[in-house]
Amino acid sequence: MGTAGAKVTVASKLPMSFEMQTCSKRIEQRRHQGEVWREEVFYKDGPIAIINGYAYPNGQVPEGYRPRPQMVAGFALTFGVDKDLFDAWMIENKDSAMVKNRLVFAYEKQDTVQGKARESTDVDSGLGPLWPDNNDRRMPKKLVDRQTRSLPESNPDSEY
Repeated sequence: MGTAGAKVTVASKLPMSFEMQTCSKRIEQRRHQGEVWREEVFYKDGPIAIINGYAYPNGQVPEGYRPRPQMVAGFALTFGVDKDLFDAWMIENKDSAMVKNRLVFAYEKQDTVQGKARESTDVDSGLGPLWPDNNDRRMPKKLVDRQTRSLPESNPDSEY
């Protein structure tokens, strides 16, 4: 792991904040309807770091709401996260879409984080607002009815 007490700045392209915490694995015995088996179960343990998301309310901010995060190129920055926690979390979540797609990353130097964020203009979480007028790829496709069907009349004797 890293140097004891080392801190990193985490950049997140996710709209929501999330708790970064490591997990430990335990083998537990399960029972259901007379069957018994052993299963791996993961439990959260250790310190927690709250990682900022970029979303923030418009207009009047509710009392007690967290401060607006510092932003760089669409990434919200979280300062002072324990490096050992971040490194362990990255290893545990290496197959997660947010790690694979570089939606969350960190460096010890703030200038490096800001530079990488500016280079990552093509990174998109897919969790932002839909833009129906701009051919947003996430918009549902329109279904075309290839048969012309007439709707049943409002007739009390109709079988519909």
